[in-house]
Amino acid sequence: MKKDEKEYLTLGEVAEILGINKTTLRHYNREGLIEFERDAENNYRYYHKNQINNFRIILNFRKVGFSIEEIKEIKIYFINKNYNKIIEKIDEKINEFQNEMENIQKNMEILKEHKKYTTCLNEIIEVDPEYILADKETKSFSRKDEEIFTTKNIDGKLYGVLCVDGKISDRKAVEYLYKKIEENNYIEDGDLSIEVTNPFGELSKEKSKIKIYKIPIKHLTCQQVTGLE
Repeated sequence: MKKDEKEYLTLGEVAEILGINKTTLRHYNREGLIEFERDAENNYRYYHKNQINNFRIILNFRKVGFSIEEIKEIKIYFINKNYNKIIEKIDEKINEFQNEMENIQKNMEILKEHKKYTTCLNEIIEVDPEYILADKETKSFSRKDEEIFTTKNIDGKLYGVLCVDGKISDRKAVEYLYKKIEENNYIEDGDLSIEVTNPFGELSKEKSKIKIYKIPIKHLTCQQVTGLE
């Protein structure tokens, strides 16, 4: 090269400095994002050292989600010193990410609700393996329309747990819960709580709900069983 070779870098040297491969650098060449000078003697591409920072800006825009076409626009704004337009493009991307984050958060909540629902089904099936009915002809599934009572240790405390279809009234469910507690020689030992779980949360139909009634319980003493206490 006739110019000062100390001020220029080869394609391989630039790729090494930036931590990218030569193919990526050539791609940006073809897209017009970066410029090079061709040596007429050996046909090699050379890049001025001053371009390194420009390359880094381009790579960073790509890393945060800007398309090549968007970066081309931003490059023109830089050349024309139209920084307000660059700010607008950045604000658009921030809003886009904000919407994506909100959708991700919403989907996470839906999946958490479905996990809760599936966990509930798993606990019910341990009590009644036939709770989920499978129709081999239609390859469909349905739930039994009945109440399932069990006891469960939660954080070191014993609970009476009743799982019912979402259509059953709270009054009827609570009456059944206390009946099962009494039948199994327990008494309540704390406050009742009610949870509602849906497969895929708000995406589900009302009839898919399962209501879970939980209350701390303890075993009846001999005196309480005989009525002497």
